[in-house]
Amino acid sequence: MVMSSGASLVALYKQNDKPSYAIEFIQQKLGGPTVSEYEKLQTAMSDLQIRYDELQVHTKKSAGSSRN
Repeated sequence: MVMSSGASLVALYKQNDKPSYAIEFIQQKLGGPTVSEYEKLQTAMSDLQIRYDELQVHTKKSAGSSRN
């Protein structure tokens, strides 16, 4: 991890056009998601959470009606 971080910092130092946000540059060098990829993942996770909650309600309703 330290070697990867050091290599990322060296790459940042050698950049002619310095990025606006050094942390994003380092994240990309280390294989992390870009900002747009992260936002897409957050949206997908939110959509899945909504679907999960809907299925939980449906399951509870189904379990309740089968007991009667």
